[in-house]
Amino acid sequence: MDETGVALGKYLSSIRDAARLTQAELAKKVTVSPARISRIESGDVSLTEDEMDQLLVAIGTSAAKELRAYLDQEWMNWIDHPLTIQIEKFFG
Repeated sequence: MDETGVALGKYLSSIRDAARLTQAELAKKVTVSPARISRIESGDVSLTEDEMDQLLVAIGTSAAKELRAYLDQEWMNWIDHPLTIQIEKFFG
């Protein structure tokens, strides 16, 4: 997977952690294996929009909702979006 997928997986992992969910707990909520969650978070596999929606709904935090809103947008200049700035600060 490309760098964007890896960054997205890491960010997804961070919001899951912030929600105090383990990979196993999240996997159970969306009926996939914990190994699949691990591969998603490491950027080893791509997700469909429906799969991403299921994960974000299962996480259920404001950060998950913000990520969904971000992914739904078609930004002309995505680099200026507040969530992009937050992700860049997270990864330094």
